[in-house]
Amino acid sequence: MQRPPEHLQPCRLPVPIHPSCPCAAVRAGGLPAASSASQPLVRGVRAAPRRGHQRAGWHGVGGRGRWQRPFDFPIPRPDVIHSEKLAPQGARPHGVRVGDLMFVGGHTSIETQGRLVGPGDIRVQTRHVLTTIETILALAGLGLDDVVKTTVMLTDWRHYSAYNEVYQEFFTAPYPARSTVSGSLGMPGALIEIEAIAMAGAHDAAVVVTSPEDQCPGDSA
Repeated sequence: MQRPPEHLQPCRLPVPIHPSCPCAAVRAGGLPAASSASQPLVRGVRAAPRRGHQRAGWHGVGGRGRWQRPFDFPIPRPDVIHSEKLAPQGARPHGVRVGDLMFVGGHTSIETQGRLVGPGDIRVQTRHVLTTIETILALAGLGLDDVVKTTVMLTDWRHYSAYNEVYQEFFTAPYPARSTVSGSLGMPGALIEIEAIAMAGAHDAAVVVTSPEDQCPGDSA
């Protein structure tokens, strides 16, 4: 009897096989029963189920089988929160939380209808962006006190002082770690974009390294 090439021989790794998989019958020295019509036959051998096992190998006997790729286990879909408070962003979410860690994507001053808020006014745009980030965090069960890192992108360094004043209205000392860079933004008229990383419980558990002049009133030296 013709045998499949060596590289197509059944895998002999100790991986569990679903009982309905033809490999199980081949190892037992026989063929699956052909009387049941619950599953279709593939070239004389009953096809393996699309779910329930993950295995690659030669499914069949001799030259009558076929090579099959692994069947993937069902992957659970993540929870998705939809909110009318946020502007549509196409193929990218506003934020993703995995366990205690939360990533908030870069946001500009866009309202729910897709229009720019505060054209030419860095204070208005900064306030709107940080309010949006606060809303995203709240929807995921977090708050601004949980933010551990922000990245700020400005189109003009001359806006730094004004944006920084508004920034300190939302965050209190000890502040999150922050990076501020300057460059062009994709949204016409946008003066600022901010992204953030948060960790649940960071307000109580974080260790902040800072200089003495940045300490909160009452902190020890």
